[in-house]
Amino acid sequence: MGLHMIVKACNTIRMLLFSTPIFFSLVAQAHEINSELEYMANEGVLFSHGENSVIFDSFYSDSINGTYLLLEKDTQESVLAAKPPYQNIKLAFVSHVHGDHFSTEPTLEYLRTHSSVRLLAPGQVIDALTKAGADDVKRQLLRVEVSPGETPVDVPVKGFKIKVAAVPHIGDKFKDVENLIFRVSIENSPTIAHLGDAAPENHWYPFLKDFFLPVDVALVPLWFITMDEGKEIVSEYIYGSHVIGIHLPSEARGLGKEYRDHYQNDMFTDPGERRAYDSSTGKVVTPE
Repeated sequence: MGLHMIVKACNTIRMLLFSTPIFFSLVAQAHEINSELEYMANEGVLFSHGENSVIFDSFYSDSINGTYLLLEKDTQESVLAAKPPYQNIKLAFVSHVHGDHFSTEPTLEYLRTHSSVRLLAPGQVIDALTKAGADDVKRQLLRVEVSPGETPVDVPVKGFKIKVAAVPHIGDKFKDVENLIFRVSIENSPTIAHLGDAAPENHWYPFLKDFFLPVDVALVPLWFITMDEGKEIVSEYIYGSHVIGIHLPSEARGLGKEYRDHYQNDMFTDPGERRAYDSSTGKVVTPE
């Protein structure tokens, strides 16, 4: 073999040795999943991306006579102690004041334990916390003022993109309950929407079409999957999203496959369930 052939062969070997691991590393990174949703209970969901997390409707203590799931005791303790996967929570969101979404005692206990976490909520929630003695955590509270029919508002928090709108709570008897829907992304994460207990009444949604257009995953209460008008709203305004049903009755626990098959829609039924977002495909998957 001539000298030039030997040099060429060495260069080829050197290129393979050093470039192949990089190639495989890039492939792995392209399919790396670093955005996850974990179901807590009822409408409680943890959304994590990289080293940051937010939590929705997870500090509450009323199951409405066992109708809905409460957070399990060990989960409550892990959240309070910031044990994985709850160690990086930066923001807490509360959709409305009802006891199966929010209670003052667990909320204040968490905020007092984690002074860097901020809570975004409607005025009725902030007022309830203030009445319960929240002076020591006042700086952590972000009151969001927006009413049904008004233009959604941006909430500036460094490292996050947050837009908030209001849709009335389902049911005429709850028409005075302030219910917020949140659109949230963490840095370059997928965008998550959480609808709280929004009413499935079509006339509230046309002006929110732009609100939902950037949404990758929408967390919607069960009636948007089971009621005709709710399904129409999802089809017309939230159609670009992967929709996950929440706020299922406690009797659905352990029957996730049956519920998903019956309604032909993704749902959270069991605490600890997770969904991951694969940014390379734009698909939501169930982690093994």
